[in-house]
Amino acid sequence: MESTNVSPVAETESTGITAEQAFELERVRLERVQTERELLQAKESHQRAEAEHAELIRAQAHRDAINASGVRFYENAIAEKLTAEFDVRVDAEGVATGVVDGKRVPLERVYQAVAKRWPTIADGRSTRNLKPDTGEMKAKSKADFPTMHAKMSFIDEHGLEAWERLPMRSARVVEVRTFSDYVSLPQSAKLELISKHGADWVGRLPRN
Repeated sequence: MESTNVSPVAETESTGITAEQAFELERVRLERVQTERELLQAKESHQRAEAEHAELIRAQAHRDAINASGVRFYENAIAEKLTAEFDVRVDAEGVATGVVDGKRVPLERVYQAVAKRWPTIADGRSTRNLKPDTGEMKAKSKADFPTMHAKMSFIDEHGLEAWERLPMRSARVVEVRTFSDYVSLPQSAKLELISKHGADWVGRLPRN
């Protein structure tokens, strides 16, 4: 049986190129394959880096929002998962928002809404000043803001003047039945009662 093997010289002669040229073409082909492989690896590495960076921004946005909400959750990770119910979005600059009652609001408002919808996942002492309808934090005094993030969030939303008008602490909730009860109150509590009931209300209190 005759051999069908073709010698390198015969093969190059059939294509019209020399062995050296064939070797050079093969070297160029291998270099191109290697370059394409390296470019693909670089692209995949860049995509991973972008994804990791986006995750860092997202995670930081959620941490900041939890701090700004003023709510102390027992497990932040659980609260974060529940925010998926509010169409949360975090852009490339870390600006985070969600939808509460049909309106797109800052992410800290979403966490406040989460605390109202699922009250068992948060410390009740940190949610007692949340409005039942919107979940927004009611601001009665500077002491009602447990973190610096919460204070700055209030200032950003309402302005520095509104912050300065807040008393240092909320007035005690007391039942005023007589003029003596009224006299024993601190000035801030007296002003709050007068603002609520009117100046004539004090004169109508019974003396004893």
